[in-house]
Amino acid sequence: MTIPDSITFSSIDIGERARTIYNNIEQLAQSIEDHGLIQPIVLVPTGYDSDYDIWPITFGLDAGGRRYHALKHLLETDRWDGVLHHATTSDKSRPGFVLKGADQSTPLDRLMTELAENLDREDMDWRDEVKLINRAWTLARADADSKSEKLLMRDFGSMLGCGYADLQASTSIYDDLVANPERYKDVSGIRAAYTKLLEVNRIELTKLQATKSLMTAPLSTKSIFRSGP
Repeated sequence: MTIPDSITFSSIDIGERARTIYNNIEQLAQSIEDHGLIQPIVLVPTGYDSDYDIWPITFGLDAGGRRYHALKHLLETDRWDGVLHHATTSDKSRPGFVLKGADQSTPLDRLMTELAENLDREDMDWRDEVKLINRAWTLARADADSKSEKLLMRDFGSMLGCGYADLQASTSIYDDLVANPERYKDVSGIRAAYTKLLEVNRIELTKLQATKSLMTAPLSTKSIFRSGP
């Protein structure tokens, strides 16, 4: 397979990424315009005709979501021609890309790359972090099951670098976060969201117990069913 010297930005399929909120994109776009793309975006071939060695086809984004959106901003504001150049860096007229082998980029591989790239970023919204961690745990557990292996949450949390507490909290709050996002609009982080969920569950359990007690409590036939003396 011959690696192309250049590809068009339109040939990149960003796919479904867990991170959806990117801050300071205009500032990064300005930096790329002024100084070039210091770190090329990482792509993986997703559409390649091996019989005819035809390029370009399509590429998936493996790493560089924020850089991708900054480049998109430059393209949409007519400040870039939309062409990426292989293995170039710090050239403001030639933003770069590098390729990762398709056989080394399973869905779990790509998600782990996204996690490694984003988990320690200060600008990453905790809600996106929850989605990343939950998807990684789901895929990793399915991969372990397919190999008849046992995957412990504590071990995987250490592997991710987020620790057991954040992994356990993320998997616990994920469904409720998706179903009730407004509930967490003023929450500042994963563990605070987990505390919020525990409080919500406590209140709901108290209401359920009160309702159950009311339904099973004996009724006073004299006060309810008898109107006379």
